[in-house]
Amino acid sequence: MKKTLKPILLLLLTLFLISGGVAKAAEADKKFDLAKSRALLRHIKQGSMMNYTTIGSLIKNGADPNSKDNYKRTVLMMVVEAGKTNVAKLLISSGADVNVIDDMHQTALMRAYKKNNAALIKLLEEAGATISDEQKTQIEADIAKMAAQKAASKTAAEQAKALRVAQKAAAKLQADFNAREEKAMQAQRAGLVSTNNVAAVAKVAAEKAAADAAAVAKVAAEKAAADAAAVAKVAAEKAAADAAAVAKVAAEKAAAAKAVADAAAAKAAAKANIATTLRESATKQLEVAKSLREAASKLEAAAEKQLQVLKQMGK
Repeated sequence: MKKTLKPILLLLLTLFLISGGVAKAAEADKKFDLAKSRALLRHIKQGSMMNYTTIGSLIKNGADPNSKDNYKRTVLMMVVEAGKTNVAKLLISSGADVNVIDDMHQTALMRAYKKNNAALIKLLEEAGATISDEQKTQIEADIAKMAAQKAASKTAAEQAKALRVAQKAAAKLQADFNAREEKAMQAQRAGLVSTNNVAAVAKVAAEKAAADAAAVAKVAAEKAAADAAAVAKVAAEKAAADAAAVAKVAAEKAAAAKAVADAAAAKAAAKANIATTLRESATKQLEVAKSLREAASKLEAAAEKQLQVLKQMGK
């Protein structure tokens, strides 16, 4: 009976080990669910409408936390642009790569710097994201450029608004003129004023309407031009100040780096001098030791001779 059970037990053990190996191999070869990954990408593209629980469920069910769109923007980049720190933390803890570069040569950390989001910057840097000083300088320059463009577009909008105000005022003046002209015509039909008087009233009204419209348009144009110049000046000054600040920071960093390099060079030179001095000292000590050995040999020879002399005298 025991002899019969032994091969059966061995067979069962072999099958168990094989099944375990297959399971591990299957787990190692596990692929992300393509449909779930696409669903994750679509959901995160909603921006501020994205839902933490939904994203967590999709990842748990096989969505790739490194899913990308056609421009190689990862879902982490989109989450950073939307300012969702908790979702970014979820993606990173699920294996999202923080240093992916998209087709625009941008990373998630560069986007966080552009948004000036301190919480996301800290999260990404703690997760291993890196950015060079040159990239930071470029980002600051881009921010200044966008601010100037925004100011310029605001100026154009204000000019358009001023033009609409002027047009509205001109339309009102035209309506007033039409009303006065109609009133004069009614008076003529009633026989209250002569035809000449109607023409005179119409002429005066037309001249006044034209003068008022010109004055309103002139004031609106002058205000729009002054506002545009003021906004453009502020934008230019801010852009110049930002550029100067960036250049100053870069220069200070370069100076600090040079100081560190100079200190390291001086330290290395000092060490080299010390090493040279020690070598020279050791050489001198060797020469002294050699001289002492030679003197000791001579003394020993002299003592030997004296000993020989003493021996002969004793005989």
